[in-house]
Parts: sequence; structure tokens; C-alpha cells
Amino acid sequence: MKLSIRSKLFIGICTPIAVIYLFILFVEYRIRSNEAAGSMQTYLKGVTESEAAEIDVQLSSIAQTCQTAVEIFAYYHPDTPEDTTEYLRKCITSNKNIYGMAIAYEPNAVFKDKKYFSPYFCRDAANGKLKFVDSSLENYNYTADKWFSLPKEKGHAVWTDPYFDAIYGKVLMCTYSVPIFRDGSFIGVLTADISLEKFADDVEELKIIGGYCTIVSNTGMIISHPERSYIMSETVFSLAKKNNNKDLIEVGRKMTAGEKGFLKFKDFNTGMTKWIVFCPIQSPEWSIAAVISEDTVMSPIYAHIKRNLIFFLSGLGIIVVIIFIMSSRITRPIGVLAEAVDRLGKGDLEAKVTGLKNTDEIGVLARAYNKMLGDLKENVESRIREETARKSVEAELNVAREIQLSLLPRKFPPFPDRKEFELHALNLPAKFMAGDFFDFFMLDDSTLAFVIADVSGKGVPAAMFMAVTRTMLRNISISRKNPSAIIKNVNDLIVMDNDKLMFVTIFYGHYSFRTGELCYVNAGHNPPYLIRRDGKMEELGPTGPLAAVFPEAGYTERTVRLQPDDTLVCFTDGVTEAYSDEGELFGEDRFTKLLSGIYSDEVEKVNSRISDEVMKYSANDLKDDVTLLVLRRKTA
Repeated sequence: MKLSIRSKLFIGICTPIAVIYLFILFVEYRIRSNEAAGSMQTYLKGVTESEAAEIDVQLSSIAQTCQTAVEIFAYYHPDTPEDTTEYLRKCITSNKNIYGMAIAYEPNAVFKDKKYFSPYFCRDAANGKLKFVDSSLENYNYTADKWFSLPKEKGHAVWTDPYFDAIYGKVLMCTYSVPIFRDGSFIGVLTADISLEKFADDVEELKIIGGYCTIVSNTGMIISHPERSYIMSETVFSLAKKNNNKDLIEVGRKMTAGEKGFLKFKDFNTGMTKWIVFCPIQSPEWSIAAVISEDTVMSPIYAHIKRNLIFFLSGLGIIVVIIFIMSSRITRPIGVLAEAVDRLGKGDLEAKVTGLKNTDEIGVLARAYNKMLGDLKENVESRIREETARKSVEAELNVAREIQLSLLPRKFPPFPDRKEFELHALNLPAKFMAGDFFDFFMLDDSTLAFVIADVSGKGVPAAMFMAVTRTMLRNISISRKNPSAIIKNVNDLIVMDNDKLMFVTIFYGHYSFRTGELCYVNAGHNPPYLIRRDGKMEELGPTGPLAAVFPEAGYTERTVRLQPDDTLVCFTDGVTEAYSDEGELFGEDRFTKLLSGIYSDEVEKVNSRISDEVMKYSANDLKDDVTLLVLRRKTA
């Protein structure tokens, strides 16, 4: 392919300039972004480590207060409950960071006349004054609570998981529990409660432009967060699961493991990339993290790159104008050709290129365009003729399908006054018209005649053959002969003029809905399934050859009795011979397994489920007609 002069000028001059300048911008962006990332990580690391250390100091002071008190209670224990309570009050008064404090003895371990002894002091949230609660008066059994059982079991001090104390403190808190041993034996637990709301307020006061700080427990529970609804109701992992955020799962894993680090993750609310720097708070094994939007860090860099890009585009624009002026005379013929192409795009098939006598590539292109235009016009006219003919055929086929559908029963339930049985049928053609059909009608006040049949082939020939068979079968049935005689008569009539050697499989029956007796003939048709009330299946196999082929064919009839709630499922081979995209048949096994799960549903729903499964299996591309008829005996 030859390039025009204008194209050569544009490519030869603009491309190297653009590549070189864009490369410079890219290198500058990488250098500046790495510097900004390093500076921000250092800053956030300092913020989190400083706050973690400050929290750790406060928690350590609480732990030291508790350890000192435990030694007093273990070796210099007060003699009376009143002395114990008074010393507990002095302990909480000595440390303003303690929100509540309690001592709980093993039942009857210290004071024999008190089974449960657990005095508790806590600060009033409104005015900070101490409140006293003697839970032993309520005969409160605290030995199963985690703040008591965990230090007893582990033999050392523990921090409990954060929780909301709805009874006394009525605040979000965490408890430091220290076991008390006397002469090597466990006698009780000393606890100190801390208000997590104070830590949350302290963390919120940390001002990070475009970001925030958060604290999570060693299980991932959110203790502090700007979004208050997350506190104590969500974990890092629950938020990640709800929003399918794998990056956040990795953040939670590292934070709960007590690691330090820096990661990136996608914000599940905005979809923006966030940076997170985290470090552990040693005493309670929590973790504090600083979170900031990547855009906040990178926006100054983006602005700088944007300014440079504007300068570059301005310079490039000037170069383009110069090139355009220089090449306008040379490339004028291109405008003529472009105008013709535009007219063609709007549907003008007379848009030829005229007035160009160039011998260069433009002239060659113009002549090729004119030839293409002629060929296109001829092809379009041919397609219009073909489309008109196709639509005419489709219209006739649609009318034929409507006529065919009018031959089949369409009203369901067909006999609403008959409570002795339920009946439903449907027909799905593989093409416009189907070769399958079903029919049913009353022979007398107590007998229902019904048929399901499958004509060989598909489309119009099969539909015509189906119409002839259906009409003969209904007309002959009026004679009230037995089923075998009726099918024999139909076979003899059709076979005489069946030059195309088409055939039809038929299942035809007379059902007495008062007695439940079904007398039927199966002329080479797929054996219907008679499903008993308990789910047991019986096949109603062939009683004669397929119809319309053998002049001397004979047919016998069989009788079976339907009990109340027994269901008869009749179908054509379009069900079991439906193909998947992989070329696998739907098959009898899959069909019977489906029936075993739905046979007790309403008959209309049974047909609907079967047809839905077949259409889904074949990806809505039926290779053969599908027809279903379901009959169920009911108690009148």
C-alpha cells in the first residue's frame, strides 16, 4: 500500500516527536511518582507508629496498674469484702485511662460466706464520676464469661476481644484480665476495662489530607473508623467478602498477623485505588492503619504531567498546521474522493468520483472506488430481491404455522368441569412448522381420546403430513372403534398414496376417567412414562410398527389402569434427542431423572419444566420438534 505525501509528512515528522516527548513524560512520571510514594509512605508510617506507641503506652500503664493490684490481692490481700472494694476503688482512681475495674473470686474461694464476689467500679459517661456495682447481690455467675475463663485457662493476663457493655458501662470497651494466684492456686481475676471510644476519638483527630486512620482487633474487627456503622459490626474480612475485594482480604490477613507494611487495594465504594500503611499495637495485638487515596498523592504529579502535555500538544498543533499548508495542494484529490465516500456512506449509490485524471495512487484509488460502487449497486439490488422473496416465504410460513396451531387444542384446562383428571400439552417446532402434533377430544361422557404423534422430517412437508394424519385420526375416531382398529384404518388410508415413504409414530389411547382404565396403541412411538403416585415408573412400549409404511401392518392394544394421582407423560423424540453444544444427547436417563423430581407438580408446570430444561440444554437451538402431553388421574 502506497502512502500519500501528506501521510508521509505527518508520520515522518510528528511520530518521532511524539514518541520522544511521551517517553520523556513517562520517565518523569515514574521518577516523580516513586518519590511521592516514598515520601507518603514514610509520612504515614511515622503517623501510625507514633499513634501505636502512644496507645501502647496507655495500655501498658493500665497493665502495670493491674499487675500491681494483683500482687496486693495475692500476697497482702485485704481481710474483708469492704477492704477489697475500697482498694479496688483506689486502683481505678489512680489511673484515669481505666474506664471500669472489677475483681472476681472463684466461688467461696476467699470469703466463705460469699459464693460469688465481684465488686465493679466504672466511670459515668456523662460526668466521669465513679459508679459502684456489686454484682454479687444479683447472684451473678460470672465464671463462664470470657473475661474470667480465659485468664484462668491460659494462666496469664489476656486482652479480650472488643465488645459493647450494655449492662453497666454502656460503652464500647475492651477488658484486660489478670489471673490471681495464691500459693500456686487460682483464686480469681482482676479486670480493667478501657473505653475504645476514647481511642476512636483520638484516632479520628489524626488529620490526613484525603485519608483517615482506623484500628482493627487481632480478629479483624473494626474498632475505629470514620464510617461509624462499621465499628463492631464489620470485620475487614466481612467487608472484603461482601464486596468481593481480594486485595482487602490480603490487607486484613497481614494486619491480624501483627505485620508492618504497605499495600494497595480497591475501595469498594468508589472503585478508587487506596494506599494503606499499617503497624501493630503490641499490648492488645491490635493493628492501626492509615489509609489515603492514591489520587490524593498523585494529583500534583498528574497536574504537572498535564501541563507538560498541553505544551507538547500546542507545539505539535503548530507543526500540524504547517504540514497541512504545505501538503494541501498535493492532497486536494483526496477531498474529492472523501466526499464521494461520504455520500456513499449516506446511501447514495450514484456517488461516483468524477474530474480526476491523476495517474498516481489517488487516481488508482478513484477508479477502484468507481468499480466497487458499480458492483455494490448490483449486489444491493440482488439482496433486495432476495430479501423480498424471503420475507414473502416467511409470511406464508407464519400463516401456515397459525393454521397448524389452530388444528391443535389451545385452551387449557380443556375440560374445566371435569374434576376426574388433569390434562395439558404443548408443541415447540424446530422450524416454522412442526411435524409433531397432539390432540384430544371426548368420545362420550366418560371417555377421553387423546393422541401424540411424530411425523418423519421437519418443516412444511412434515406439517402437511401431520395435518392429514390428524384429520384422518379424528374423523375415524368418531366411529368409536377400539384404538387398534382406528390406528389400523389410519395406516391403511395413508400408506396407499405415500409415495415419499414418510412415516409417523403414534401413541393413541382411550381413557375412561371414571374407572381410570387406559386402552392404548403405540405405533412405534417413544414409550410414554406412567408414573405411579409413589414415583415408580412404567414404560408403555410399542404395540405395533410405525404407521404409513407397511400396508399389512397390524396393531394390538393394551390396557393399563391409572390410580388416583398417577401421571402419564407422553413425549416425542425431540425431548430425548436434543443436543447440547458439545453434541451430547439429552437422553433417557437425564429425562427420567428430571421426571422423578417434578412428576407430582401441576401438569402444566411439568410440561413447562421439561420444555425449559430441553431449551436450556440445547441453547435454544432445537434440532427436532418437541411435543409433550401430560395426563393425571384425580379423585372426582
